[in-house]
Amino acid sequence: MASSFHSLYLPCAEREPLLRHVQQTLVQHGYTLFDPFSIMPGKAYAQSVRLFAAPLRAGWLRLLGENVDAALLADFAADGLCLSLALAGDVAEIVVYHNGAARHTPEALADALSPHTRAPYTRTDVLAALTGNAAEKTTAGALPLDALPDDLQRLAGSVDPKAANNLFGRLSKQLMQKAGGDKDAAAALLARGADWQSAGGARIRRLMRCLDVPEDWQTPDFVTLRDAYQLHLRRQRLPGARLYPGDAETLARVADALAYTPLYGGR
Repeated sequence: MASSFHSLYLPCAEREPLLRHVQQTLVQHGYTLFDPFSIMPGKAYAQSVRLFAAPLRAGWLRLLGENVDAALLADFAADGLCLSLALAGDVAEIVVYHNGAARHTPEALADALSPHTRAPYTRTDVLAALTGNAAEKTTAGALPLDALPDDLQRLAGSVDPKAANNLFGRLSKQLMQKAGGDKDAAAALLARGADWQSAGGARIRRLMRCLDVPEDWQTPDFVTLRDAYQLHLRRQRLPGARLYPGDAETLARVADALAYTPLYGGR
């Protein structure tokens, strides 16, 4: 099943050696490395893997991709850890590859991820996030704070807790009134059009909140980055190239697109 989102997260001290390891893994699995952004069109392949490696942030390397071959992932983590997150519609898939082996159960995932928790979270919080038993801070008669989008949750955490709680209480009560007292309907109003507010998306967000990954762990998505990368590269090659309608917005969505490294392989 094609995933609307698929990213890999690897704890990493040095970016370049890990990128070489990823490339070597592709070659060992029979893939030929190629540059899809070359001026000259390349060979067409029956099967391809399309990845971008993000800049190293907070000790993590993110690989965001499309058509990610699951057979590669255990080898990516042959001597370490690789957290694979996929979201297709409202269905989440969370797998940890650790020292060459896949971990699927919540208990095994929590064990592998516990060294990477963000204070004050612990293995217990990771397990609760994976099983849907995470405690939620609530205001009486209102929605849980976890129903807010991540950017608003971070904003709420940066101000006086009492003031934030009062503000959220008023907002959520208004939503509850609009939804006729139905909490699920109120949450849907708040999250309308956002896949990340689905049950699967919420499960991934709860997990990532417990880990010491960068806060922008889900952005950009693959398609947004790919389109921005192509345009930034064209502007680099031809500084005076004409911008077509929508190009400026695409460029702005990922201003540092050229800091990402494409890792493409075909066979």
